[in-house]
Amino acid sequence: MEEMLSTLRALVGRGDEGEDALLGVLLSQARAAVLGITGRTELPEGLKGAVVDLAVLRYNRRGMEGETQRTEGGVTAQMEALPEDIRRQLRRYTLAKAGVERCANG
Repeated sequence: MEEMLSTLRALVGRGDEGEDALLGVLLSQARAAVLGITGRTELPEGLKGAVVDLAVLRYNRRGMEGETQRTEGGVTAQMEALPEDIRRQLRRYTLAKAGVERCANG
């Protein structure tokens, strides 16, 4: 987790440790979201980048929670709930869900 925190700090431009509490919370939330989406209980090494990317996204969207679109200076930006590049990373690690088929006779 310390390695991911260090990476997150660098990506959001926070070299100091003043925001570590906030960044730690964002990493924990991103980790929980990634595990929930992929159906896993442990975080594989290959998903650490997705966790950091999601934490960066959440950091950058602070104060914009719930918005799907924003217009500033005549420029409109659409916001995806989960950008496609992060979705692609998660898809490779998503576990298949087993279903139970019901028999027509009972």
